[in-house]
Amino acid sequence: MELERLPLRIADRIENEIEVDRGGVWVVPGRHAFAYSDGRTSERYLEAVLSRATDLSADSYELEKWIRDWPSEYHLSRKRAHLLREFAFSRDHSALEVGCGCGAITRFLGETFHDVVAVEGSLARARLARHWSWRSRISSGPSTGPRVERTTRE
Repeated sequence: MELERLPLRIADRIENEIEVDRGGVWVVPGRHAFAYSDGRTSERYLEAVLSRATDLSADSYELEKWIRDWPSEYHLSRKRAHLLREFAFSRDHSALEVGCGCGAITRFLGETFHDVVAVEGSLARARLARHWSWRSRISSGPSTGPRVERTTRE
């Protein structure tokens, strides 16, 4: 199998210790809290919507029916995926998303690419991204971030 078609394995690319938490998110043990949030109420609402919805795709009309305010529109609107939809990406490639938030773009990337690694500093937001981006590997690390091993192709 060609190198570019191999799945990105986080544990093989990170120099520091990393483990999977109860929510399926890769975390750096002893990480520092990352305070960015839309607010606990907004994140609980998003979690409830994602738990109830049957269509979690990037083009979901069902999710749009749950929009009630700016944070929910930001995360549930189909418009977010339209930012990238017109590009002719190859399904065989991998993608890295830095600052994935709650996964609004991550879900599109997971539907588009063979493999996706998404990094988010807020563990709560990373868990939300993991909830609907099952094809993506989500990582939450300290604000300084995980140390990624450099690789070269021959």
